[in-house]
Amino acid sequence: DASASENLTASTPAEITQKFMWTPPLSYTNELETQLKEAGVSLDQKSTDFFIRFCGEHRGIFIAALHWVSFQQRGKEEEIWSFAETVRLVRKSYANGDWNKADGILSHVKKSRAIHVNGRYQSLDAIPKDFIHLLCSGSCMITDEANRSDLCIHGFTLPKHEEDHELQDVNWSDYSTKYKVSNPLMASYYRQILKQERALQVAFAEDKPQHCADLLLRALPYLLFSKVISFAGDTSELAKEVGYQAFAPELSEKGHQELEMYKKAEHKGLYVIGNDGEKMLETVSQTEGGDVQIIGLVPNIAHTAYTVHVKSKGIQSINTFTVDCDLVARRLVLKDDGKPELHRVQSLKSVNL
Repeated sequence: DASASENLTASTPAEITQKFMWTPPLSYTNELETQLKEAGVSLDQKSTDFFIRFCGEHRGIFIAALHWVSFQQRGKEEEIWSFAETVRLVRKSYANGDWNKADGILSHVKKSRAIHVNGRYQSLDAIPKDFIHLLCSGSCMITDEANRSDLCIHGFTLPKHEEDHELQDVNWSDYSTKYKVSNPLMASYYRQILKQERALQVAFAEDKPQHCADLLLRALPYLLFSKVISFAGDTSELAKEVGYQAFAPELSEKGHQELEMYKKAEHKGLYVIGNDGEKMLETVSQTEGGDVQIIGLVPNIAHTAYTVHVKSKGIQSINTFTVDCDLVARRLVLKDDGKPELHRVQSLKSVNL
């Protein structure tokens, strides 16, 4: 009886001593294909996988994105979108990341509370300052325990774990836990909206990259999947499949002496990207680069983070680490033990709340 229970206070039973956050995996299945057809959404398998990645494997955002697909296909002859058509239409609708474009895909997905938090935090004036600091500076500890639980419960943040698992332990009383923005699309949304509506400014540290991988770490956190696929270009410029095999960069010892800028360059790097972590590490290990720094990049399945392998002359071990696509540039310090240091090079400068 609701009338009898409305004045009761709900609390966690004392015998429950552990809390977990459940993130069920989202992947293409025959059952999902059937459900999409019944909902009037016509996509081939590769296009469905594409939207799963675009949405960072988040069910709520995925459903909001499919509302956009349904809207685009409404009233038209039944036609299954191919992967090429899907990418073309999403790229066109993405509109350089404009969250306010009417009927754009971003204006549809922001209806998910996983991107625009609702309830008492719906107004920009109510956005917690702890979240804004984290938004601009990257994953960090949150001092106040009440704020830690409040930000998590309302969907702003998640505990940062070294590995992704379906069930993750949550302990809000542990002050040493670092927290991150819940998903890259949320980070992109609030960074843009706060900049437009509340004059958000981000401060960048004045230190120059010391090597090629260090330079990469200034840009890689900004390469979330939704941003990458919005880049348009001639398909002749796309990288070709070369497979996983050890090789030596052409003239790695001598260098491309006919290229003036190459001769003048103090730092040289070779970037290799692929989706097989073990093979990538093997490739980086066996590739002889001489003075050329070898950098292997492996995005996770949702393209929300990259595993990076760096082989550098003068460093004993290959440095391996993971960096989130959280719109926070970092400085990379390589170490002989293979465990590098990552330092944030940006922070909140000002915001009008």
